[in-house]
Amino acid sequence: MFFAVIAIGALTSANTPSTAAPSAVRLADFTRRGVAWVAVNDGVMGGVSSGTTAISDAGYLRFVGRVRLENNGGFASARSARLGATELGALAVGKEIVARVRGDGRRYQLTMRGTRAWFWATIEPPPGEWVELHLPFASFTPHSRFGDVLETGTYNGEPIDSVGVLIYNKRAESFRFDVAWLEVR
Repeated sequence: MFFAVIAIGALTSANTPSTAAPSAVRLADFTRRGVAWVAVNDGVMGGVSSGTTAISDAGYLRFVGRVRLENNGGFASARSARLGATELGALAVGKEIVARVRGDGRRYQLTMRGTRAWFWATIEPPPGEWVELHLPFASFTPHSRFGDVLETGTYNGEPIDSVGVLIYNKRAESFRFDVAWLEVR
């Protein structure tokens, strides 16, 4: 499987999320209660990995768990509910996804669920720091629901149903990944 690690730059080492640029459209913002993100783990295919999501009091999503390899397992994911008309419109005209995240030094994929494929951009944010990632749509490659690369190429503008984060390293390991917000610019 091909992985492209996207270059990232830390805006600040502060432990709190920052505000968004006014020209951006938010795909996910966790400052309001009732934000619908769900964990979907390899148990849907017989695996035993665990991943859970929770909204912190500070207004970010915490995705935490353990990837296990038993029973052909090996992934954990979290994803948004269906995107609304405003978000879908922004994806149609935007150029990139910008994400404010805090990782643990592991490799993750930011995902966009399309009508035909899942599109992944692989990231490795530094451990313990809030960073802002700029992920051009061209950095998202098409994958099947099971992680197989479908074809060469990148995100082609097809309609997107939801966005999310995935850990699919094929290693048994614990993880913790925080998301302050995702937006289209």
